[in-house]
Amino acid sequence: MSVGGGVVAALVGVAIVVPVPELGLPLLLVGLRLLALEYEWAARAYVPVASFWDRAKALPARWKIAVGMLCAVAVAAIVWWLL
Repeated sequence: MSVGGGVVAALVGVAIVVPVPELGLPLLLVGLRLLALEYEWAARAYVPVASFWDRAKALPARWKIAVGMLCAVAVAAIVWWLL
């Protein structure tokens, strides 16, 4: 049960981490924590993601806006390039 939920949460978290990092990173952390109940690799992967999330939360608001805009431009450029 925890493996299925962990896989879904981690995959959705990875899918939305670029356009909406405020939702994607916590969801990825939940997925990794659920997977860590069964798999050692997930426990090891949780540590750097949690550390990155802690550093990202400590950024000033203007940096968060700048990073969000940069991510949006990157996603738009990738979509434009693919089309």
